[in-house]
Formats: sequence, C-alpha cells, structure tokens
Amino acid sequence: SNLSDETEIRVEVIRYTMAGRESWSVIDNTPTGTHATVGGASELLIDDPSFNSCIALVKPGVTSGGVQGPPAGTPMSFTIDMGAATTFDHVMITHSNYITSISYRMKQATFYGSDDNVTYTQIEAAKTVSTSGTAPIRVAFDASHSCRYIKAEIVPYSTASYDPLLYIRDLQVGTTS
Repeated sequence: SNLSDETEIRVEVIRYTMAGRESWSVIDNTPTGTHATVGGASELLIDDPSFNSCIALVKPGVTSGGVQGPPAGTPMSFTIDMGAATTFDHVMITHSNYITSISYRMKQATFYGSDDNVTYTQIEAAKTVSTSGTAPIRVAFDASHSCRYIKAEIVPYSTASYDPLLYIRDLQVGTTS
C-alpha cells in the first residue's frame, strides 16, 4: 500500500537556571533546634545542596532541646538576604534525605519579597510543597519576581509535639527558560 502516516513530534527543552548563592545569608527565622546528624543552624539552608545538613526549625507551640518555638498558631518562617536584587520564577526546596518522615516536613509555604527588608510584598500564597521524596521540589510561581530578600512562611505537615522540628535541607531560587 502507498499509505503512510506522518507524525510530527516536538520536543521542548526547559532549562532551570539557579541563582548563585555566594553572597546569601539567612537573616531571620523561626528559632532553630539541633540534630546530631543534620545540624540545625540557619546557614545550613543555603549551603552546598549535596550536603546532608538541614535547617531545623522549632515548630509552633513546642520546645525542642530547651529552644521554644513560636507561639501556637504562629507561622514558621525564614528570610534570606540574597545580597542583591535577584530575578526568579520558582524556588527549589529539598527535604532532608536523612530524616524522611513527612511529619518533619513542610506542606505549604507563602512567599514574600522585599528590596529593603522592611516592606514585604506577597509573591505567592499557600503554595503546596510535596512531602514525598528527597529530590529537589520545584515550586513554580505565576510570574517572575525580582527582590533582594525572600521570606517564606511555612505550614508544617504536622504540629505534634512529639516531632518538634521541621527540617529543610536546601532552598534555591531560579529562572525557567
């Protein structure tokens, strides 16, 4: 038969470019606890993403190792100074690869941006963050944003006092092309 089928296949390449973090610092956050294996200090949120280290935020209404978390019902948060205005359209969040129970993970975050660390504008509200796996999780925004400071208010998966810490291994911002 002289019949032939033609199929057109188009492949779109999506590239994620992550911002450099050389001049970044975590300048404000919910109190942190400690963990013998993954640490817990604020700066561990923005260290090398291949490390097994994590920021360990104390959950609202509980105490961990003598460190009191924020009052019950208060959002957990952290603020990163990126050193200069940075353009981004998503964040990449990585949960701990050592502590894998979802009760120690975030399930949602609201993001804010600022140029002066005084006046913050909401970037995106109540973005769901997958609690599965240990690979980086891309949280896309509806538009591109540029700011020097990014703040995340976090809703933990669990607020139970028997699991008083929330662990985040890494956070990066980037653009999509």
